[in-house]
Amino acid sequence: MLQNEPTQTRHRETDQPMDAVEGVAQPHRDQYGHYTHEMPEDTAEASARLLIRAVPLIYGGLLGGLMSNIFLGLSLGLVLTMALDVRMGNKSIFRGFFTPVLRRSCPVIRWLVIRLEQGLQNIGLQVPAALRDLRCESGAGR
Repeated sequence: MLQNEPTQTRHRETDQPMDAVEGVAQPHRDQYGHYTHEMPEDTAEASARLLIRAVPLIYGGLLGGLMSNIFLGLSLGLVLTMALDVRMGNKSIFRGFFTPVLRRSCPVIRWLVIRLEQGLQNIGLQVPAALRDLRCESGAGR
């Protein structure tokens, strides 16, 4: 007859599980490269600037395709790209082009803003602070 008796095996008692397996080399922590999922800060900033510049152009091309006028769509995308690019400050590509243009056109823009302020006040609307605080640079007349 068969009897269910517990099998008596001898295992060496160890503190850690890997100590029981002999001949297996422990990997060193420095042996493998340490990977992270984060890009360096400069790379992340450059890729964000690329997206800000490229996405409006792509959407403009798609919009132009829907309107059957790709030139108009790309033009609208380029205008939006330039506006977003100028907001990037010293990293802007188009700022060097727009600075002289804005210096020459600032007095005309300021005159239009003053007239807009007067029109808003005449109809009883509040003038936004951004319009009230618009000033031209000191070298605007050059």
